[in-house]
Amino acid sequence: MSEYVIPIPEEQKGPLVQQMLATFWVSTVLGFIKQAGTEESMQIMGPMMENIGRSKAESMLRVMPPLEDNALGFAAWTNTWEELMGIEGRIIEASPERVVKVVDKCPLAEGGARPVMCELLSCSLKGAGSVISPGFIFYTTHTITQGDKQCRWVIEHKKG
Repeated sequence: MSEYVIPIPEEQKGPLVQQMLATFWVSTVLGFIKQAGTEESMQIMGPMMENIGRSKAESMLRVMPPLEDNALGFAAWTNTWEELMGIEGRIIEASPERVVKVVDKCPLAEGGARPVMCELLSCSLKGAGSVISPGFIFYTTHTITQGDKQCRWVIEHKKG
């Protein structure tokens, strides 16, 4: 049976799986958005993405070192997630109360994703943040998919 297996070096398996899963996920979500439309996609998939983010954070926190219960911990989670997705940028402000990042390279934007895709990803991060750093929020101020030159996101204490 081994003649039906393609030999892939161990160090390449992880990145290949990440790329395949990201491609599958993005294609599935984009297909749904195309069929259902933007508003319907947010109504249906927004809460689902938030639940996915929450459950993924809960399961990951059982096997990884604890994160700080503040903006820095939430940003560490977000940066790791972005790195896995091939999203690149730099932190321009960092404190336990507030983190701001500018994203210069995003495969989703480069692939022509609609702004709703970014909104759905934000829902996932909102769910994860409710587990990692309750009391903190994630939001974007600029997005490439809406015509900005860069994306910019903020994690900070919820107001009020």
